[in-house]
Amino acid sequence: MQNAFVKKRIGAVIGTLTFLVLIALFVCLPNISYGATIGSEKPNIYCTYTDSDGKQYDGDKLPAGTYDVNFYLEGVSELSVVQVTAKYSADATVDAAAKSLLSKNIAGISSMGTITQNSNLVFGFVSDSDSCSAINSDGTLLATFSVAFANKCDASNVISVSTSPNETFVLTDYNDGLKDEYALVNQADDYDGSLYLMACDVSPKGPGCDITGKIAIAISLDGSLYNDKGVGNINLTVKAADGSAVATAVTDSNGNYTLADIPVGEYTMLISGETTINRKVTLVVSESKTVDTVAVCICDYNNDGVVDALDKSKFATAFGGKYNAYCDYNCDNVIDALDKSTFLTFFGKKFQYKNVTL
Repeated sequence: MQNAFVKKRIGAVIGTLTFLVLIALFVCLPNISYGATIGSEKPNIYCTYTDSDGKQYDGDKLPAGTYDVNFYLEGVSELSVVQVTAKYSADATVDAAAKSLLSKNIAGISSMGTITQNSNLVFGFVSDSDSCSAINSDGTLLATFSVAFANKCDASNVISVSTSPNETFVLTDYNDGLKDEYALVNQADDYDGSLYLMACDVSPKGPGCDITGKIAIAISLDGSLYNDKGVGNINLTVKAADGSAVATAVTDSNGNYTLADIPVGEYTMLISGETTINRKVTLVVSESKTVDTVAVCICDYNNDGVVDALDKSKFATAFGGKYNAYCDYNCDNVIDALDKSTFLTFFGKKFQYKNVTL
């Protein structure tokens, strides 16, 4: 026979949320006590945002568009009931049907139904077998909804999760005889059981990615041909769509660089230096990776955007005279006729770098 408290608790869930799909009230719930003591774990519900190309975005800097919003639960090893109740603003449109539900992916879990209408986003699950061992404390996908965001936003300003312990909570053990649960508050006038704090963040900052690469010396006007050795003291600035700098780096003597802790997303990377014809490329970040080499012209010695007579004078000083690494285009430690030939490739010419996506 089902525990009386269980019946009361599930009834309250249904009454509070007016689920369109009723839970089976007579499921056979486990008659065992789960291993983890209530309060000893740290449940956390969080979201990730993925576009139709599989690119993941930070919820706190979400461009306008349509995303799969994935709700995950981490920090608990067993599960009896989980419920999330949220409101969304007029800036969001939620598809009626969920794209993924825990109950469809893990045996022994039943859905309590979903609500996606009238600015409500509600879902929940209850265990219906003797074991919930498939729950992964490192993170288990609860549900996925397709959500269109009309404007760039911090998702937490569009999706607001209820802090009521009757509406958002995690229950790990029905059979301990206590009305205890994890909730977003540690006390509430309308809940007479013990509450233990859990967390919920619909717009967590995603894990940063490290991008490594090399900047080389261009020997063609479009930057497609270059010397493999690389060039030092070149600045890299990664910018978001709003123009804000996300990461910066300076190349070492071999042209190598590392851009650290960049959030997932698409950016513009500006490549510049004291003698460069500056170049912009597109940087797409989905994971830590090494990107292709990019080349820049380094013979704009007065940095005015053209290679002209003033630059020729600077090159002539180095040609056969005092060594200047930024005139040694083939990196053989000599400024000679080969370097002069490369300089003339750029002299008085219009640059048109190829569009590159890294």
